[in-house]
Parts: sequence; structure tokens; C-alpha cells
Amino acid sequence: MFLVIPAIEIARERDRRLAETGGRVEGEKVLVPSKKRPGTFVPDPGNYGKLRRIVHHTRRGAEDLTEQIKRFRDFLDTVDEHARQKQMNT
Repeated sequence: MFLVIPAIEIARERDRRLAETGGRVEGEKVLVPSKKRPGTFVPDPGNYGKLRRIVHHTRRGAEDLTEQIKRFRDFLDTVDEHARQKQMNT
């Protein structure tokens, strides 16, 4: 299986996820709320771009997802399903 999707669609959804979780971008820095010090922000620890996290779990069924992001979400679900089947067969 393959999927061709405009990168801008993924970037827009990634940025919506950041806002959904209370994070923000300041210049070149991606900041997320600190779990250790509530009310403060820390640099993102490097998890910002992981594919599964791009569409925030609260938005997976959102009506305003673009068609490309819906296809991206479905693609990730298909990958997950195949990965589970492979794990069960080993």
C-alpha cells in the first residue's frame, strides 16, 4: 500500500495538534507545556514529528479534517493493522 499526500496537509494538521495540546511555535522553537513544571513551556523533546501523533487523538473523527488527512489517518490505521497481524503471526 502507498499514499501520496501533500506535505502541507500533514504540516497543517501537525500544527493543529500542537495548538490542541497547548503548545506553540516561537520563531524556530517548538514549545510544549512542561509536565514537570505546570504553567511553563519547554522545548519539544523531539516527538513533534512522529507520524502517529500528527493527528491528535481528539481530532481523529473531526468533521473538518481535509480529505487528504482522512486518507492519511486511514493509511496509518492500515499500517497499524498489518503490523498487529505480523506480530500475531510471529
